[in-house]
Amino acid sequence: MLQLRSATSVDIAFVMATERLPGYLPILGRWEEAKHRTVMSNLASVYFIGECAGEPEGFAIIEHLDDPMGNVLLRRIAMANRGRGLGREMMQLVAAAVFARPEPHRLWLHVSPYNERARLFYLRFGFIEEGVMREAYINNLGERVSPHLMSLLRSDWERLESNQEASDPSRLHDQLPKRRPESWRALSRSNTSQVRLGFIVLITGKM
Repeated sequence: MLQLRSATSVDIAFVMATERLPGYLPILGRWEEAKHRTVMSNLASVYFIGECAGEPEGFAIIEHLDDPMGNVLLRRIAMANRGRGLGREMMQLVAAAVFARPEPHRLWLHVSPYNERARLFYLRFGFIEEGVMREAYINNLGERVSPHLMSLLRSDWERLESNQEASDPSRLHDQLPKRRPESWRALSRSNTSQVRLGFIVLITGKM
């Protein structure tokens, strides 16, 4: 069973190794260590690590936690060992962590036009395709591409969560972070440092 925790700088090596796995270059993107450290130190961002039996299996990078309209970016999510069926579980845990806070309203992402497998995965998960961002990005191969823009609203997530609980309440729901755990303080939208701290308390259960 996959467990989610907040990442630290020690995990950057795993994140970078996963980004550099064969086949990920044109579809995932990759950063150097300095860039990861900069984003990780940004109080409006959070890194997650998915683990099985204490071994890292995947990571996710969340940004724009301070967006006043509640639009939170899933910058990157990837599994180190594809084909084990852990991707959906990782996505469920990440979405649960994001929507556990009252501030986020919309979780959005963009998918490379080279990554049809991922586009279909997100559609099956419950994301809605909003359109195509025409020639909006230059990928790691130096090509200008038109990624798919997709999003999951809070109402979409709550419906998915409700359906999951109704179909099999024992399968995954019990390990998902609860919406407003008692260990969290009421956080102000303008206090980004508290938002970041909230994610750490939620995932690890301690400060």
